[in-house]
Amino acid sequence: MNELLEVLNSRCGWECVVKSYDGWSLILSSGTSIEYAKPVAAFAGVSYLSLPFQFSHPKFRMASHIEREQVGKIVPIESEDAVLSIEAETMASPDRQTFFLVASAIEIEGPMEASR
Repeated sequence: MNELLEVLNSRCGWECVVKSYDGWSLILSSGTSIEYAKPVAAFAGVSYLSLPFQFSHPKFRMASHIEREQVGKIVPIESEDAVLSIEAETMASPDRQTFFLVASAIEIEGPMEASR
């Protein structure tokens, strides 16, 4: 999981956008506009999302035990679910906010070696 988080952090760049979300699958892309954004990761089995559809300078990490408990009060979390914490700036403020994403599977788009 640490390697996956490193790839997410290195590939997302300055601007990230939710390219698509159908209530189950989420595609996260990076680029200066939605038209030119390139896919970074695909999340499947999304059961919780508290994230703006456009954000800047993200830092992805696993949610702390306390954060996982807080999200668990909102939605049931299975032991195999990944609970990600995303610290990022938004269009409304340069102050960093913390957002959460719960998914049963995460897949990096494209070759992982390209991010290094």
